Amino acid sequence: MTAIRPRRALWLGSAAVLLAAVAVVAVVVLRAPGGHDDGTDRPPPLGSHAAGVQRLTVIRVGNPSDPTGGVTLTDGTRAGLGLLKRDDGTAPRTARIDVLLDGDTAKAHFHTVKQGDTLTDYGVRIKVLKIWRVKDPVDDAVDIQVEPAAS
Repeated sequence: MTAIRPRRALWLGSAAVLLAAVAVVAVVVLRAPGGHDDGTDRPPPLGSHAAGVQRLTVIRVGNPSDPTGGVTLTDGTRAGLGLLKRDDGTAPRTARIDVLLDGDTAKAHFHTVKQGDTLTDYGVRIKVLKIWRVKDPVDDAVDIQVEPAAS
């Protein structure tokens, strides 16, 4: 009977180690870039956000010349905003947005932002409300509030 207890302890110890390893792998996979940061497959549909909120979606061609949001400044200049597709090296819970004036891609500014960040660029104030990081990076989105910055 004394020989059975060490076997049982060895078996229970091995099972505990295996269970811990599976839990660690699950956390690493789900929190890695490309994992489900928000636990959803897609952000809510366009138009489901509050009034005054813009949703930036991923620029499919990877080029800032096709912004998905923006604002017209007091001088009539159009500031375009876009969301760049994340890559495997992108930190979790961040997004890369670009700001450009009148479609001038040569002068596009790129910013890595976190939820809650506020930045001012090219006379535009941008507040990052929600970053939607989902399984497929081309379906990521960012909800922002945009307004011309005070002069």
